[in-house]
Amino acid sequence: MAEKTVPAPHNSGKHRLDRAQFTWFMQDQELAENTINTYLDSVTHFFGRFSELSKGNVLAYKRMMMEEAAPATVNLRLRAIAKYAEFAGLPECAVKGVKVQQRLDVENVITEDEFKLLSDSLRQSNQKHYWIVQFLGKTGVRVSELIRLKKDCLTIGHQDLFSKGKIRRIYIPSTLAQESTEFFSEQGGGPLLFYNHSREPFTRHGIKRLLTFHGDKYGIRREAMHPHSFRHFFAKQFLRATADDIALLQDFLGHSNINTTKLYLRTSAAEKRARLDASVDW
Repeated sequence: MAEKTVPAPHNSGKHRLDRAQFTWFMQDQELAENTINTYLDSVTHFFGRFSELSKGNVLAYKRMMMEEAAPATVNLRLRAIAKYAEFAGLPECAVKGVKVQQRLDVENVITEDEFKLLSDSLRQSNQKHYWIVQFLGKTGVRVSELIRLKKDCLTIGHQDLFSKGKIRRIYIPSTLAQESTEFFSEQGGGPLLFYNHSREPFTRHGIKRLLTFHGDKYGIRREAMHPHSFRHFFAKQFLRATADDIALLQDFLGHSNINTTKLYLRTSAAEKRARLDASVDW
């Protein structure tokens, strides 16, 4: 098989999509496969609307997308076009993204009562899925980290993983490690904590599907039954237990910017109502 070559930069504004060469360009930059596929779809979408790559066309595309799509989607597509402009030797065609107010959707976080209902139900019906929920809700791991946790973290008390461009340490609470050790020691098999029914490592989509399934089964809000909801749950529970120790939570969650962690101080509408009702007694 002939060795792939990344093409020399182009300098013509009349540049059409070359999927194969652009793919090689992104692979050469070691972009993740999901990112490559997403960027290809976004650039294909652009060239479905415009016949050539130019600054004017990208600006027009941005205005068009701002009327049709959410800001996050607009910015994703603009990043893809910027990468293609880099590939094409036309960096001047890249444009700024849409400013998005950073927020945490605190309305769709699983509640303490819902977490207890799910935990109690799974403890009786599905031990493996029970422990998946416990590790999500009691460590603050991202789902991409959960599926890489190894059994020896139960003995060591933590695991170091490369995540979000850096090495981050995930701590395992002692009680969680002690209570789950017997279950995992009986599982045998490979080094990971979690394998699916086919004895293959879980995928992110696999975890998401099982949460949706159990949420529907036990009457828990579907909008709260996604992996990141449990990371939010951990953060809010931790802050309540530690009198809002933001700095320590930042370390546990692996946030580079403490302002991201501070978002967990926000309260939902229901929490605000409860606090108001409890406070107004005059």
